[in-house]
Amino acid sequence: MFDKLKKLLGGSGQGDGVADGALTQTGQSTLFRPLGSTAFGGLQEPSAMLASEGLEAAELQAWAKSVGASVSQRGNGLPNLGGTLLGKPWRMEIGRSSRDYIKGNEIRMRAELGVNEDAVALVMTRELKDKLEKAAYSLYTDPLQTTVDPNLPEEMRWLAMFQEFGWPEVGVEFFDEFAVLADARGRAMDFLSNALAQQFVQCNRRNEEGKQLPLVVMVMRGKAYLRTVHEPANLATVAAAHALFASACAAALDRFSTDLPL
Repeated sequence: MFDKLKKLLGGSGQGDGVADGALTQTGQSTLFRPLGSTAFGGLQEPSAMLASEGLEAAELQAWAKSVGASVSQRGNGLPNLGGTLLGKPWRMEIGRSSRDYIKGNEIRMRAELGVNEDAVALVMTRELKDKLEKAAYSLYTDPLQTTVDPNLPEEMRWLAMFQEFGWPEVGVEFFDEFAVLADARGRAMDFLSNALAQQFVQCNRRNEEGKQLPLVVMVMRGKAYLRTVHEPANLATVAAAHALFASACAAALDRFSTDLPL
């Protein structure tokens, strides 16, 4: 089914300048757009937007300091965090999502790990993968669809380019809730230890309707990324996402180092 999607999207999923976000007409990334900010290193007076995300300026600043980050505030009142994570440049934004599958604001993170650029590993929530596969099937069965829609989520491209893997040691509980994609089975197994898998399970969330909240963590082209909905909107959600991302970055640094042969 994904052969047609590969042809529509083109490329191999690597080296095409779009892993940071959704495709644009110019091929530019949209995961981290240039954002204006004020008062870098400290939030201005708490805004209604900040409060709407369940965040208090003083509390957020204190937490950011505890993880070695500084805070800046964008014009819309929502925060950016930046600093180092495991000695590598790291950035987090809370803001409006560019993805249809995330309603409301999202948390997105990126770390410049400098690991082997050929290594690819991705973990996403099972319900999100199912939703993207259904959308891909609709694209595949549409005889009039001959060119790529620039608004297609990059995650759909990953389904076309990378294979899903599973293995018994991680356990059924994890694979019931999450999917692991990679360019090779060994790469997936190297990245996802049993401990990291359990951390994903602990971060698994559902809304009041019982639907699984989307979460994506990926390592590609030497960088690590996280995207998830900011729900419930509070500092605990931010802290849990950061802890998971830190563990994923540690795994990538340990297993995908440029000093190790692939």
